[in-house]
Amino acid sequence: MATIISELLVIVSWYLDLTAFLWLNAIGCLLVVGIAWVLQRTIYR
Repeated sequence: MATIISELLVIVSWYLDLTAFLWLNAIGCLLVVGIAWVLQRTIYR
């Protein structure tokens, strides 16, 4: 679930040209870890 949400956010960030291209990998990695952590703490308890 976290990967799908992160990928959508990275695609939107790329489409809107919010960050440099090479930063999208780091942003995607941090988003997956962060969203998975939040989901684990809230939904999958």
